[in-house]
Amino acid sequence: MKFGLLIITALAVAGCNTQETVLHEDVSYRVDRAADLNDAALPQNSDLQMMGGDLARYAASLCARTVATGITRCELFVQPDQGSLVHGYAALSTRDDGVRVDTQAQGCWIDGDLETYSDGANAWRPLASAAADFRASIMYSAWERSPGDWVSAARSRATQIPDDEPVQGNLGVWNLERFGPRLRIQEERWSYCSKDRAVDDVFTHVLTLTRV
Repeated sequence: MKFGLLIITALAVAGCNTQETVLHEDVSYRVDRAADLNDAALPQNSDLQMMGGDLARYAASLCARTVATGITRCELFVQPDQGSLVHGYAALSTRDDGVRVDTQAQGCWIDGDLETYSDGANAWRPLASAAADFRASIMYSAWERSPGDWVSAARSRATQIPDDEPVQGNLGVWNLERFGPRLRIQEERWSYCSKDRAVDDVFTHVLTLTRV
């Protein structure tokens, strides 16, 4: 995993006030934390522990895990329920070409570019922003290399895919919905996470990074 350069700084604002920032890949981001954030209740993992428990540094690294450049906004959500199939974190990274989700969770993973259906254009389009409420989805194909060892790959519907193009494994869909500080991730029909339980989890917003 590529972490890049991560440095926490503080910028003076209006005299005595300070604004927390994080520097990632030579780009500075303003840090806005949820007012009711309870650090003690947050799930722990080795990456977060290596960063001394600093959520801003962790969010920057998770948002840049797949695509490290061009991030204009990064939002971190948490699912603290240990009984969840996706107990851990979900990051929404916004770039000029759309929004991507990346998770780091115990039990399962969900990642890919978010797409929405445009009735006017009668076509799928990349989600432009995750800052406001939205409904979007990710189509993927998944196959089992050996019992319990799944591999998945996102398939864009915004790009025309020939009807006769072969599909490795089975097709699935993740549905994502944001409503205020909540992010719901729900499987459609099936997923590779579990044969016995359906993924339908609600994450809570913990912080936002905005490029300055």
